[in-house]
Amino acid sequence: MKTSGAENLRIRNKGAPWALVDQAIVSGCNFLTNLLVVRHLGIEQYGSFVTFNALLLYIWTWQLALFISPMMTLAPQIEDANERESFARGSVTLQFLFAGPAAAVLVSGLRLSGTTLRVAVAVGAATLLFQLQ
Repeated sequence: MKTSGAENLRIRNKGAPWALVDQAIVSGCNFLTNLLVVRHLGIEQYGSFVTFNALLLYIWTWQLALFISPMMTLAPQIEDANERESFARGSVTLQFLFAGPAAAVLVSGLRLSGTTLRVAVAVGAATLLFQLQ
C-alpha cells in the first residue's frame, strides 16, 4: 500500500506537538527567570548579567566549534581504540588550555570594568566550570 506525501509527513511528525510544548515550557521558564533576575538585581546589574551571559555563550560557541564538534565527528571514525583514546585525551587537554585563559580574560575584563574581585573570581570560576562540563 502506497502512502501519500502528506500522510508520510504526518506519520514522521507525530511527536512535533510535544516538541512545541517543550520549547514553550523552556522559553517561558527562561523568560520568567529573567524577570525575576531583573527585579532582584535592578536594571544596571541586570545589564552586567546579560553581558556576562552573552560573553559566556560566545566563548562556549568557540569551544564547541574548535574542540567538541571535531571530537564528536572524528573520534568515531578512528578504528584503533588506543588512537581514539589518545585523540580524546588530546581534545580534553585542548579544552583545558582554552578554558583557563578564556576565564582569565573574562575576569580581567570584569576587573577593568570596576567589578569587585570577589564577583570577578566567582564569574571566572563559573565560566571555567561551564567550559569544562
